[in-house]
Amino acid sequence: MLRLCPRFPDASFVEIRLKRLPSTQCISVSVIPGDAPTTNLRIQQSSLIEQSTKRALGLDHLKLCRDANGSDCRGGFDLAPHYPGPPLYFCVDDGFHGHGNYRGTVSLSALEKPETQPVTLNIYSSSAGAKTFGFFLILAGVVAAWVTKVFASNRLTRDQELLSVTLLRRRVEALQSDLAALPAAFRGATPGIDGDITRLLQDLSPENLEPQHFIHPASPNPFAVPVESAGLKTFLEDRDTKVNLLTVLVEEGVKPAVQMTTRPARPTDNNVIAALGRIDALRSQNPLPSEAQARAITQQILPDLARTVVVAAGAAPAAPPVVQPVSFDRLQVEISDLNVLVWGVASLLTALVGLVVLVLNNPGFGIPVDYIYCVFWGFGIPTAVQQLTSNSAVSALGISVSKS
Repeated sequence: MLRLCPRFPDASFVEIRLKRLPSTQCISVSVIPGDAPTTNLRIQQSSLIEQSTKRALGLDHLKLCRDANGSDCRGGFDLAPHYPGPPLYFCVDDGFHGHGNYRGTVSLSALEKPETQPVTLNIYSSSAGAKTFGFFLILAGVVAAWVTKVFASNRLTRDQELLSVTLLRRRVEALQSDLAALPAAFRGATPGIDGDITRLLQDLSPENLEPQHFIHPASPNPFAVPVESAGLKTFLEDRDTKVNLLTVLVEEGVKPAVQMTTRPARPTDNNVIAALGRIDALRSQNPLPSEAQARAITQQILPDLARTVVVAAGAAPAAPPVVQPVSFDRLQVEISDLNVLVWGVASLLTALVGLVVLVLNNPGFGIPVDYIYCVFWGFGIPTAVQQLTSNSAVSALGISVSKS
């Protein structure tokens, strides 16, 4: 209850009771004059200021009205002594669209009391459209957070795991390409090596590694079994030993043997096929020979083959190797793109963190800061202003990304 004590002889007073209505457009005010009437009661001044944007709610939009609908707002109302009638209303007209929390005072005056009497008001202005838009911004923030914090993190980890796998697979594909480039007469002369290469390519495929939990799944799965990083390391070491042996057999055995057929003095095809069979048999020994042992045996097979040469009129040069597409470069490009995506989002959020000054469930929701806050909420950035720093966005992402 607020008593206004005018300084005129009859010592009449005006008693004002404020009551906020459910509508955000009008607030009721009960004005009870004293022993004397109140003439030309009106709003003299408004100092209502939005707490964030500092926008003023002035007399051009704030009116004193007789009804809650704001239809009778001519101002300058006359009230009888001890006026018991309906309350008056502070109303904000429909032309005002400023969202937020407006605090300050509204000064009333009357002819019987020329000095103004301040009335403290706290007005919240919002709309269903603003709240709906804020809700969808929260959803967008949640989706963006999932893409950068969950999907991108999982994809980056998977790509890093596949880098070593792809490097080894590229070596196997190069061996397969070399064998495919052999003259038709010698293709298939090393069935054991061909079979090992096929099995290695299958072993080194994501479709084989993922069920064994050696790499992360392509799509994040909260129920997935933890990845066995140690198992992947052992798996790759075993395959690397096999690939090293096959590299010696193909590069230092099969290819030099076949290249002898391009010389004027060349061994017969049957002799070359027989030598290839001896080289191919090395990969089936138990235990497998080491690289040094395979190299030593191969260096014995090739001289034996050279001693079986015959003079030929000419020979066609070996066909150029067939270059097979590899996925290593594609992985590097994808990692680079994901790095740009994650750092771009983190940079944007870091620039916006300093603008957050309101809470999410603000009754006066609708100012630009509230929309920005919704995006932060979706990312899980601390909501207390004093906790926000320039690194809050990067910390919320939870992803360690190379800076170069």
